[in-house]
Amino acid sequence: MEIEKNEKKTAKEYDLFLISKYRNEIYGFSALWIALYHAFLCKCYWKYPLFPLRLGILGVEIFLFLSGISLYFSFTKVKNIRQFYKKRILRIVIPTLIILPYAAYSIFRYRGNLYGFIVKTVQQLPSLGFWLGINGMFWFTGMIIAAYLIYPIVYQLIFLTRGTSGQMIRTIIICLAETACILVVHRFFPDYYQVTRIALTRFPIFTVGCLAGRYVYEHRKIPAAFLYVCLFSCMISSSILCTFFYNPGFDLKRIVLYAITGVSLAVMLPSVFSRTEKTKLIIINKAFRILGEMSYEIYLVNVFIIHVYKRGMLLPYIEGDMPRYLVIMLLGFMISFLWNRVNRKIIAAIQPG
Repeated sequence: MEIEKNEKKTAKEYDLFLISKYRNEIYGFSALWIALYHAFLCKCYWKYPLFPLRLGILGVEIFLFLSGISLYFSFTKVKNIRQFYKKRILRIVIPTLIILPYAAYSIFRYRGNLYGFIVKTVQQLPSLGFWLGINGMFWFTGMIIAAYLIYPIVYQLIFLTRGTSGQMIRTIIICLAETACILVVHRFFPDYYQVTRIALTRFPIFTVGCLAGRYVYEHRKIPAAFLYVCLFSCMISSSILCTFFYNPGFDLKRIVLYAITGVSLAVMLPSVFSRTEKTKLIIINKAFRILGEMSYEIYLVNVFIIHVYKRGMLLPYIEGDMPRYLVIMLLGFMISFLWNRVNRKIIAAIQPG
C-alpha cells in the first residue's frame, strides 16, 4: 500500500535532475534547431516560411540556460577556480582552432599593411573581435567565454546564503542589473549595442540557468502539472514571436519572450526524451545525444561553412535554395563529428582525466 502511494506521488512530481540526465540530447536538439535556423543566412525563409525554423534562434536560449546549469555541476565538483577555468577554456579554445587556417589566410592578405594587419589579427580572434565590435561572425564564442569568466562571481553572489528565497531575490536583482547595463549601452553607445546586442541581451537567461543549476543538482521536484504550464507558455510566446518584426532598438518584450520560451522548452524536453528512451524510438535519443556531444563544433563549422558557401567556394551559391543548404549543413555535421573526436584526444592529452 505504501509503495503504491509513493508511486502515485512520484507520478505527480517531476524531477528537475532529468534536465541534467538528458543534457546532451537537449544540446543536440538546440544545435540542430539553430543549424536549420541558419538557413535564414542564405535567404531560404523567403522561399520556405516554415514556422518551427523561424524560431530556431531560441536554441541559443536553451543552450545558455543549460550552460548555466552545467557550470554549477562543474564548479561544485572542482571548487578550484584555476582548474575550473582551465577545463572550460580548453573546451572552447581547442575546437575553435578549426577556423585558424582561414583566419591565418585573412590576416596574411594584409601583410604589407601594418595597420590593416593588426586590425585583421584582432578581428579574427573570435572573442576579442566580437567584444571590440569588429567581428560578429563567431559571436557565441565571445558570449560563452565571457559567461565562463564571470560565472564564479555570479555563483558567489547568488549562493551567498542557503535560503531559496534569498537566492531567487539575488538572481532577480542580478538580472535587473544586467538589463540596466544593457540599457546604458543602448542609450550611450548605440552603434556598439547594434553589434553586441545578440549576446548582451542573453546574459539574464544565463544567470537564471546559474540559479537553476542548484535545483537540478539537488534533484528538486516540481508538480508534473507544471509541464502543461510550460507547454502553454511556449505556445503563446512563440505565436507572439512569429508576429514580430526586427526592432533595432532595445526590445524588452522580445528578450522576456525568448527567455520564457527557452526555459520552458529546456524543462519540457527531458520528459519527451525520458519517454522515447523506453520505446523503440530510443534511436532519437541516441541521435540527439551524438549531436549534443559535438554541439559547439556544429556551431563553429556551420557558421564557417555558410560563410564559405556564400562565397561560392563549395557549391555555386543560390540564394534561397533550401535543399542545397541542407546538403551544406549535413556536410558540416560530418566535419563536426570528426573534429569533435580529434578535440577529445587533444584535450585528454593536455588534461588527463
